[in-house]
Amino acid sequence: RADDIFEYSFDNIGEYTHQGIKGNLTIPFGKSIFLQSSVNFYKSEILYDGVTNNLKDFSMEEQLLYVNNKYGSVGGLIYQKNNNLHITAQGLETNNNDFLLLFIQQPLLKKQLNILCGYMLPIDYGINFDQGNYIETGTYNEKQYADLNLIKNIFIVQISYRFIKGKSVKKT
Repeated sequence: RADDIFEYSFDNIGEYTHQGIKGNLTIPFGKSIFLQSSVNFYKSEILYDGVTNNLKDFSMEEQLLYVNNKYGSVGGLIYQKNNNLHITAQGLETNNNDFLLLFIQQPLLKKQLNILCGYMLPIDYGINFDQGNYIETGTYNEKQYADLNLIKNIFIVQISYRFIKGKSVKKT
């Protein structure tokens, strides 16, 4: 408000637009190797108190996978660019994260036990490790950033066990 008090209301309902285009593509290289790609280009705009805030950004994911049908193993390399911009009435924020992951996954014990091992590669090229937000009003500016470099060199082990098969339901 004019007296520098922040007041939350629903005055700008209908003043937000988010438009974009998403695409997914899977390219098989033989029966065991696959390249899966997804991309999302978007633009957002919001009108608040007579001021228009807009941005354009994209997110993407690339997966190069090797599937061994005989043993049920899956291995691969995943590049994810999901640390992207989200609009707010007085600024923007970033969330999610970018990474490059090398992994292998193996089912055991009649596919009831599943073990996944992964390693976040310590590569900076094309990866943004900064998250944060930016707010600007007539009398107030705020910038916050968090450094996510700690995810470099992380080794991931995930073990899951299914106790029952579950029920199979067929619908026509």
